[in-house]
Amino acid sequence: MLKTKFNFEVLRAELMLKGAEWVHMPFKDLYGDMLRNAKQNGKVVVLEESYTPDDINRLALEEADAIRGFRFEEGSIEGYFLTLCFINGQIIRVKTFDEDFFSKVYTHLTKSFLKEAVVA
Repeated sequence: MLKTKFNFEVLRAELMLKGAEWVHMPFKDLYGDMLRNAKQNGKVVVLEESYTPDDINRLALEEADAIRGFRFEEGSIEGYFLTLCFINGQIIRVKTFDEDFFSKVYTHLTKSFLKEAVVA
């Protein structure tokens, strides 16, 4: 699974279909704010990783990559968060109220359930 490349937009749509409350990609969804902050401060920090303006520009344009790691955790107030980190630095954050969401997504990813998201 970790060497399989996934198309970010297709993966986002598939995660929504599988029960996500929302799917957030900071370098695409908040591009203007991220870039402005990085230019003002020389970098932005997301999940303990630093990103320069050049990194943000590159990530906003990239369409696919392989998963480097993930984590599933309880939300501070309610629900759960799944974070997918990609080799290129892209991040996908998913909010769900389904406590079994991670196991469902992991099972489906490893069994190529999200085959439409796989980039050959």
